[in-house]
Amino acid sequence: MAGMTDTNTTRRGSKVLLLQTMIAVAKADGDFAEVERERIEQLIDFVRLGPEARAEVEAMLEAPEAPPLPRPDELPSYEHRMYLFQQALMLAYEDDVIEDSERRHLEQLAEALELRDEDVSRGWQRARELRER
Repeated sequence: MAGMTDTNTTRRGSKVLLLQTMIAVAKADGDFAEVERERIEQLIDFVRLGPEARAEVEAMLEAPEAPPLPRPDELPSYEHRMYLFQQALMLAYEDDVIEDSERRHLEQLAEALELRDEDVSRGWQRARELRER
């Protein structure tokens, strides 16, 4: 039974970290656009957070400052970190403008997540391609 709790706790933590990162990127430029908020709220519904995790994420949404970026050791795998970065890129493109502060924040995120340069470049390219569709 304890193993199940650990797995559920890890799953919950991963979902909260994903949303925490999305919120940090959306708030990085100082202009938390309504379209960014709506995208994050859609993600909250999609990942089906429990009441405690939902309250934690909603508090981050309402806070005036951006939450901190997660450390790589908080995330389970390289693939998870890359997925997180890709989602952050898509969110940054959501309002059709990537401000310098958002770009710096995304670069810091890629560095903090210890992503390979070629994967970061592919992530940017993919985000641009998806946005143009």
